[in-house]
Amino acid sequence: IPQEIFPPVALLVGVKILSSALFNYPRSQRKVKKYELIRVINQLLEIIVVVSIFWITRDVVAALWGLAIGIMLLDLILLIIYNRSIHIHPNRENFRKYFEYSLPMIPKEVAGSLINHADKFLILYFLGPAAVGIYTVVYTIGKIFSSTAGALNSTLYPNVMKAWEENEFDELEHF
Repeated sequence: IPQEIFPPVALLVGVKILSSALFNYPRSQRKVKKYELIRVINQLLEIIVVVSIFWITRDVVAALWGLAIGIMLLDLILLIIYNRSIHIHPNRENFRKYFEYSLPMIPKEVAGSLINHADKFLILYFLGPAAVGIYTVVYTIGKIFSSTAGALNSTLYPNVMKAWEENEFDELEHF
């Protein structure tokens, strides 16, 4: 693996960690439409940046730098927007509870990430980084179609549950 790939990947990992918290903030406030809008904007940004930079430069490292910087800019915009509305003050006395709650999730997340990216690891091992870059671009473009359905599901499920709980079976047939 070329050494120049590590700095943009490290930046991308750090930015993605911050993004996961920022992207989920509207969902924690029960603002599902804002959450879905942010997700769609993020996915469109990733597709546009990766495809355009890779198309122009044919360089995987440049595409990774562009992706990391693009997501970092989106994170900064969200931080500016949320600056006045985020009031998070974790209780120090509850730190042990937070840790006990999150500790079992670490192996699950690591295993899930490895499984999620296993195809890229195999392509990297057998074909090299350029093939991984091409695969990632094509995969990301194809992913937009499935994410469109995901945006519909997040608004559909609450409506279905509400109709079920209120025994509105005609409404369920409509959904």
